[in-house]
Amino acid sequence: STLLVRFVLIQYLIMQTLSIPATYNSWFELFCDIVSGAGDPLFTISLYCGLFIFPLLIYVGAQIHVHFLTELQQKRISALTFGSYFAAFIHAILVTVPSYFVLFAELSDTQRVWWTISIAMSMAYFLVHIPLELLFPDQSASMMVVMVIHHCVSAAILATACMNDTLITWLVALGIQCELSNVFMHCTAFASVLQHKQLYFVGGLGQLITYPITRVYAGVCAGIPTILNQKRQITTAANDEIYWLLLLGSSVLVLISVVHSVTIWINPIKMLMLQKQMKSA
Repeated sequence: STLLVRFVLIQYLIMQTLSIPATYNSWFELFCDIVSGAGDPLFTISLYCGLFIFPLLIYVGAQIHVHFLTELQQKRISALTFGSYFAAFIHAILVTVPSYFVLFAELSDTQRVWWTISIAMSMAYFLVHIPLELLFPDQSASMMVVMVIHHCVSAAILATACMNDTLITWLVALGIQCELSNVFMHCTAFASVLQHKQLYFVGGLGQLITYPITRVYAGVCAGIPTILNQKRQITTAANDEIYWLLLLGSSVLVLISVVHSVTIWINPIKMLMLQKQMKSA
């Protein structure tokens, strides 16, 4: 109980400074402040907690795979991949809700704390998965390269939320709200392993709707145009390096999303109708 009281007191003190923007000459300077805790202590503490929690969640997911799935279900997916999906599902829920609060509501102090914790832990999630992408046995080399690029860019953009600039925070929230589509994506993945037709249909339908809207439409129609139109404000609040990180990074993520959106919409029936998987010889 004493530790809980101390934690609440620390949160209260941090809340008093959460709305104060910070300026940096480069992204590297921002990153050094995050690592050292010199910028936003809550962000740094949450980041380090995430670097511990997400590997733990992956391990828990892998243990679920080993102890609770049937032998046939285990053949459909590796323990590491299943554990990664388990952690990714929790991550998607963790960041989606506060991102919509940032986009559509005025944050209370408690919600601002929740936002800071979720974004820092999201950055940790992507950092944890960068080396993991090299280890997944059921992933092609091309997909590995795409995912490593995706995770590196995502982590770098999320770091800019530590600056507490209103516009940059809004842009980060607009980018991370796309994790809503990952909730449905992982429902589809779990349903495929469990051969659950109803869950597969719900996950597939949700993915067909939310993936192009939250990723492609939001990026092309809101994110990138805002970055281009607000260049002066972004460079004033941050610097040219962070502006180009936001612009080019967002463009890369949108391009990846366009490719996947086309892939799933080429054959939407495949996304809705679960194909029975036969036992391998």
